[in-house]
Amino acid sequence: MQSDGVDSVISAIRQDPGNVTAAALAELSDPDRDELDQVIATLHDIDFEYRRSIVGQLVELAEENVDYSFDRIFKTLMEDEDEEVREAAILGLWESEDRGLIEPLFGRLLFDNEERVRAVAAQSLGRFAVLAELGDLLERDTNRVREGLLDVIRNEQEPSFEVRRRVIEAVSAFTSEEVRQLILETYDSASETLRASALYAMGQNADTSWLTYIREEMESESEEVRFEAAGAAGRIGDERLIPALARMGMEDNTEIQGAVVTALSAIGGPAAQRVLRRFLQHSDENFRELALDALESMQSFETNAEILRKSAGSAADAVSPLYDDSEEDVFENFDDDLGINEDLDDDDLEEEW
Repeated sequence: MQSDGVDSVISAIRQDPGNVTAAALAELSDPDRDELDQVIATLHDIDFEYRRSIVGQLVELAEENVDYSFDRIFKTLMEDEDEEVREAAILGLWESEDRGLIEPLFGRLLFDNEERVRAVAAQSLGRFAVLAELGDLLERDTNRVREGLLDVIRNEQEPSFEVRRRVIEAVSAFTSEEVRQLILETYDSASETLRASALYAMGQNADTSWLTYIREEMESESEEVRFEAAGAAGRIGDERLIPALARMGMEDNTEIQGAVVTALSAIGGPAAQRVLRRFLQHSDENFRELALDALESMQSFETNAEILRKSAGSAADAVSPLYDDSEEDVFENFDDDLGINEDLDDDDLEEEW
């Protein structure tokens, strides 16, 4: 039976689709079969620009509130006639681990006539590759995801650069010699974009043998490559990369700073916490807040959050140790300050790796 709330939203969409509020659209969460049919029929009856807007709002609602679920709507809209709606629907399913999505996603990857939809379908299948590698998928689903993704790469007729690189990123969660060689070949590409994808893939692959490559690319001239190197460091989670991440935090690039904080939070431990506490003295308020949020979310963090907030709040008037105008390298004794063992410094890393 259709609820009064859903009836009201459907009526509002039909009367004035450009002015339907997010609060009203929240009523469409977790529809039953009859409600779903009515919602889809209503969306198909309105202009595609309004349909795009409404689906976009549903995606935002799902991201902002875990209590909302529009998965049934998104799954149906993966077959929509409009490419932007199909793309948004796949993005809206980003958190879903429903194995029933595997075949529809392969359908979009293999047969959709829009590159952007095929690329986002490949990215979404990467989530199932991770689940498979963790042992959380049935064997037949694991084989389907692994072989299906590899078949796209093996197909030399695949014309799309964007689709190929997204498939490489997706399949990288699997640990096999074929996947390893694929990552290496991608890394050796002259394209910075493919090199960045290879670094993302190294992080997904989570093999410590990639640490040498990641450490080297943390000093790349390409911001895109450095960003992915920081992300890969966090996904592999090896504390030997903490000093390099700390130096990257000095960069005047908000995306890289965010990647550094996320990586340090993922690595965890006393050394990562100490770097994040240093970042509380940074001159940029947003960066200080990122570091503070990361510290507060780390379970082993012992310092009272209120003390940290006072420290961060007064930092704007302090002289930042990360931006010393003198010629002295503020990280000259960084490893010693962190209490990291000597066998984990940069010189010894190269010998060990």
